Amino acid sequence: MSGHEQHLIETALGLVRGLTGEEAVRRLFAAGLIDPRACERLVVVGEVRRLTTEGMPRCEALHAAARTCCCSYEKARSSYYYQIKKSQE
Repeated sequence: MSGHEQHLIETALGLVRGLTGEEAVRRLFAAGLIDPRACERLVVVGEVRRLTTEGMPRCEALHAAARTCCCSYEKARSSYYYQIKKSQE
């Protein structure tokens, strides 16, 4: 980790020091330091994995995740495969 990255981390920690986990995340969201799209992708992937583990076919799981996450099937599918690809890098 570079000195610059360490400085960024310390600055972000300064914003949340003393807060509960949920308060810290809310503060970081409000400051624009957490990417909402990345969080949405994690939610979609988690939901698809949960449903496929329960035996639902992936295509149906993507449709169900889209309904749960209030997004289109295309967005759920794109988010799912983007996150899978990113985790393999």
